[in-house]
Amino acid sequence: MSEMEILVLAGIFTETSSDLVPSLVASTGLTGAASRYAAVLAGGDDDGVERATALGFFSGLGLGGFVLLLEAMR
Repeated sequence: MSEMEILVLAGIFTETSSDLVPSLVASTGLTGAASRYAAVLAGGDDDGVERATALGFFSGLGLGGFVLLLEAMR
């Protein structure tokens, strides 16, 4: 791969990611925070709250990745 091809691909990637990464960050943060507060309000112990936070974080990451994939295919 030549340097010019790499620069073109890098330009495409950064242009696309600069528009889409904030939605990935937002979906990850929102689902992580929502699941944490739900566990806290439900009266979960510390281990359950941490587990709920991790589950929410990774499900938000998966959801955000799926949205990014759909957007890239559009």
